[in-house]
Amino acid sequence: MIEARAHARLSPNAAARWMSCPGSVRMCESVVDSSSDYADRGTACHAVLERVLNGGGPATLFVGEKIAVGEDGRATEIEITAEMAGWVDEAASWVRNYLEEHPGSHLRTEERIIVGRAFGEPDDLWGTADVVIAGPDELVVADAKFGYVEVAAVDNPQLILYVIGGAAEYGWIHERYRIAVLQPQAGEPKVHALSRAELQDYVRRYAPKIAATHVPDAPLIPSDKACRWCEAAGVCPELQKRALVLAQREFASVETLPPEQLAALIQHADRIRAGLKAAELHALKLIQLGGRVLGFKIVAGDKHRVWKDEGKAVRQLRGLGYDKDDIAPRKLLTPAQAEKLVGRAAARLLAPIIEKPKGDATLAPEGDPRPSLAPDFGPVCDACRGSGQERIRGLNNDEVVIPCSVCQKILPGNAAAGKPTDLL
Repeated sequence: MIEARAHARLSPNAAARWMSCPGSVRMCESVVDSSSDYADRGTACHAVLERVLNGGGPATLFVGEKIAVGEDGRATEIEITAEMAGWVDEAASWVRNYLEEHPGSHLRTEERIIVGRAFGEPDDLWGTADVVIAGPDELVVADAKFGYVEVAAVDNPQLILYVIGGAAEYGWIHERYRIAVLQPQAGEPKVHALSRAELQDYVRRYAPKIAATHVPDAPLIPSDKACRWCEAAGVCPELQKRALVLAQREFASVETLPPEQLAALIQHADRIRAGLKAAELHALKLIQLGGRVLGFKIVAGDKHRVWKDEGKAVRQLRGLGYDKDDIAPRKLLTPAQAEKLVGRAAARLLAPIIEKPKGDATLAPEGDPRPSLAPDFGPVCDACRGSGQERIRGLNNDEVVIPCSVCQKILPGNAAAGKPTDLL
């Protein structure tokens, strides 16, 4: 069984959290650690990757194997699927290619790195790096991510800390340092190079952030970055206070909010959702551990019905006179599944017959790189404009039926010009 790893007080994996919210370290010390199905699958994939990189053959050999992960009190078995094996082989391929292109390099997998040596805190700051490659002139830290939430290689505090720890371990002898994020579900590997001087500048920048976590009353500073994966989010008084204040102030009159206040509320939406979700998860854990949360209990969630035995179901339905294609229709692979099936080289041949449909309209910050779906202006009635000062007028006096682009109320307009109405 793959045992759950012990965690350092300052884990590089949680650096984005504790660097943004130094008080979260204190809060997390009193919270029971938990996992999820996604995290367990990632742990199983990492176990297979380690075996593959150490001569265990391709990951496809492990398809169907069940890998036990977690602690005795919460052990679970994860079966390696063909899809998971494909992710592992893709990550392993980058490592092998690098080693072939850089002879004389030495590979280490699942290596504990005492990052704290570089900051005078060897007992508090350490973690396990997926892949470390030490060459004559370059040190590489590669991190395998098997989720779909994209992880950046640039300015990634987790991986920068691992590189700093590796550099300190080797006595800062390398001229170049390289970070690689191997994330098959998010596209091609992302690689970022740093010079020795650039890496040492990160040491100077990170040192005060590390020191801040030792202050007894280190502040709790809620933010999307700090709260998203924080184990203590469900019991964080500052996060809950801010979420409650926002919810009480804004949701009671959301229809009458001026546009600028509506925008401010939406900007806080992720933080409010995070606070509510964290509270629910913490309540669930408390009850599972024998505690009580007034007014709530644990029940079985809803599930769709399933066949006890699919083979028997097929035979029964065939016996009722139905064709196999009616009861078990074949389904074409998705473009992503087909590309994984044929491999990267042959996937280019599929590109001309693949298109990406337009997604449903959704809100996004103005800085989002995707183009806007709505024009910058359009016919809008006084009520939807909010101020009550605007009037709608055609370009001349000919009126035509034009709906408000928000509430669809009929507005006057200009038929001859064929243009949206002017706003005065």
